[in-house]
Amino acid sequence: MTTDSLKDTVHYASLLDTARLIQSKELSPVDLTHWMLDRIAAVDGRLRSCATVTAERALAAAQDAEQEIVRGRYRGPLHGKSAGERCMWWPHSVGFFKFTSRPRFS
Repeated sequence: MTTDSLKDTVHYASLLDTARLIQSKELSPVDLTHWMLDRIAAVDGRLRSCATVTAERALAAAQDAEQEIVRGRYRGPLHGKSAGERCMWWPHSVGFFKFTSRPRFS
């Protein structure tokens, strides 16, 4: 798959599909993050789905993840994902949700 075709389809890919592409180095975490930030800029004015966008933090994390992955240290399906994808799982790191303990999902 080419970079252009990935850019056009990655917004509809599953978390595991993007994880496989990142692990195989077919998709760069930095590119993914740029594309997700571009998507937020394009549609969030209408959807209003993001309370806070931390672009600089997301790009720095993506660069760190990419360096680790290139060196052979892939940590799993969330490694190299944008902050937007990660905050669906544990949003307290951005600072707008605070839990006294991890929430339990039964």
